[in-house]
Amino acid sequence: MFENKHRLLKETLEIADETHVVDWENHDEVVHLAASIHKMKPFQAVFAFGEKGVLPAALIKEKLNILGNPLKPVELSKDKGEMRKLLNERGISLVRYAVSHSTADLKEAVGRIGLPCIIKPVAGTASSGVFKINTSSELDRLFKQEYLQDEEKMEVIVEEYLNGAEYSVESISFNGTHHIIGITEKFTTGEPSFIETGHFFPAVSLQQNTANDVKDLTLKVLHAIEHEIGPAHTEIKITADGPKVIETHTRPGGDKITELMKLSFGVDVFYETLKSLKGMETQFNPALLQYSGIHFNLFQEGIVTGISGLKDLQKHPNIVEAELYLEPGNEIKPVKDSLTRHGYTVFTAYSPDKLTAMKQYIENTLKVYVKS
Repeated sequence: MFENKHRLLKETLEIADETHVVDWENHDEVVHLAASIHKMKPFQAVFAFGEKGVLPAALIKEKLNILGNPLKPVELSKDKGEMRKLLNERGISLVRYAVSHSTADLKEAVGRIGLPCIIKPVAGTASSGVFKINTSSELDRLFKQEYLQDEEKMEVIVEEYLNGAEYSVESISFNGTHHIIGITEKFTTGEPSFIETGHFFPAVSLQQNTANDVKDLTLKVLHAIEHEIGPAHTEIKITADGPKVIETHTRPGGDKITELMKLSFGVDVFYETLKSLKGMETQFNPALLQYSGIHFNLFQEGIVTGISGLKDLQKHPNIVEAELYLEPGNEIKPVKDSLTRHGYTVFTAYSPDKLTAMKQYIENTLKVYVKS
């Protein structure tokens, strides 16, 4: 196992035969280390399930010519500009876009795409640095924000704004054959930053014909990028012109979506992927066991003076896990992205109506009291 120093966990150390502490983002070092070990103890396969690990894993796969996800789909999934270019060239989910390589030409790019538009980093994740721009004055304010002032050169993609409900599609692939596990219904803060506040899995609000269109589009995208093996997480909006792709990732969805897949369908994408890499038979036809969801906490700014309801949530039979990152005396700071939310609750239900009721129960039960 290769792992960053700050991510080492006792449970993963215990199951790994050998652990090497390495900086994933130093790709040359990672590949060199893997090649050196491979000479003495040949590897059969390499794989990563996290955003920062998928690229070095693909580079190792190419260097050593072993099993794993190829470099092409991984690089495309991590470059939103190249991904959009490929899809538009294939006539898949056509969206107007422009890539801006510096702050100097960003206004020109916005002018070409028109308003409203979305601006986000070409290689960004976790809702970080995503902005909806409705007016030229909002664009002027964006230029004053820190994320555009850090560097003279900031590569972002400008896309036409896609108006509609957002979903994601969770899938797994074996030898280039793609299987849809389910569609995740998303709840967000809305504009301008669209930070995710919760998920239902599988989605409860889609008509069957729309769900089929979403699944078909996802399969086209995975085929176009030549995704070979393992989970993928494809984000889609349902617009007046039909489903449109926002982006795709050659890894499982975050926000505990892997846990929701296990709760709802009994599917462990980590195990299934490793089974495939080991050459074991993969029979994939999951049946719905129950509905599941996750609710994220976003509280108002201030100093925490009290908390109530957390223990009630943790004792509820339909609540799998409830975590809160706050305690009295803490200062609550603004939520800027998915990484700065204040807690979460994972829950289950046996019908869409009861799933919605559980979400409402969680919102009504957990209270955090603050003073300015």
